[in-house]
Amino acid sequence: MISKPKLILIGAGGHARACIDVLERQGSFEIAGLIGTPEQRDSKCLGYSVIGVDADLPKITNIYKYAL
Repeated sequence: MISKPKLILIGAGGHARACIDVLERQGSFEIAGLIGTPEQRDSKCLGYSVIGVDADLPKITNIYKYAL
């Protein structure tokens, strides 16, 4: 089985939900998590975890190559 590249989504609101729908339908990426507000940290959006906030992006982009 070929693994899909992992992607993070910047944002965890309504637009992120639309992006998740498109990404799941396309099937080319695995959603690793979302970047949200401090209040959203450790919550979920359509089953995907909010893994960080904007301040975490330098660290997170060293782990994941793709972001949307």
